[in-house]
Amino acid sequence: MGKTFLALTLAYGVAAGQDVLRWKTPRPRNVLFVDGEMQGWMLQERLAGIVKGYGGPVPELLRIITPDCQPDFLANLATPEGQAALDPALAGVELLILDNLATLCRVGKENEAESWLPVQAWLLSLRRRGIAVVVVHHANKNGGQRGTSSREDVMDTVIALLPVKDHAPADGARFEVHLQKARGLAGSGADPFVARLVAKDDTFQWTTHPLSENVDKILSLADQGKSVREIAKLTDIPKSTVQRALEKHLPTKSSASPRPPAGRRVPASQS
Repeated sequence: MGKTFLALTLAYGVAAGQDVLRWKTPRPRNVLFVDGEMQGWMLQERLAGIVKGYGGPVPELLRIITPDCQPDFLANLATPEGQAALDPALAGVELLILDNLATLCRVGKENEAESWLPVQAWLLSLRRRGIAVVVVHHANKNGGQRGTSSREDVMDTVIALLPVKDHAPADGARFEVHLQKARGLAGSGADPFVARLVAKDDTFQWTTHPLSENVDKILSLADQGKSVREIAKLTDIPKSTVQRALEKHLPTKSSASPRPPAGRRVPASQS
């Protein structure tokens, strides 16, 4: 789905003072990214591609901790001992990103609210210290978060990455971004959108489109007689997605043929 790519981009953007997707970063902040499952070299490769996409150096305010670079396996952050082990690394940190909950906070039964309480208390203590926390978590089979929903109680923002309906493996990391909880946000800032990670020549860049405009944009360009290739180039939407949208919403299989303007009847001989 691209959770780690997005989380790593967020870490870079906040540390470098760069915008991420549609979110603004007023100034650089001190960021600590803690990963619980990926190897360090793999994160380095991804970060290098993200940095190349932004065209800037790796910010000095970004630090990364991975389990394979630790003398012992990364401590369980659901325990006081694990939290104490991480605490020295939190000096001066303004944003802590935990990727992901299942590997870093091993709480036993995920669907039991009581097992979450020690982690919740720790997160609240970090908030009191002025440390913002982003927690990456897996979704269940129904698209909601895995385990107890009580985790959301103390969260200011809950962001869900949902698969787009016409997604194909060839499209790469592409998903809908929904703010399921947005405390303090209103208006267009809370609107859902589509995000896509474009990988080219070891460079990673994100593009976004309003969720409600994708189909309208494709059909509007088809009205102008644009081909699938032209539409894909103009909108930065994968050709396979353009083709599927045209086949779904147009009565003809020919994507290059414009559809009749709204309100105009098509004679039976032309249908």
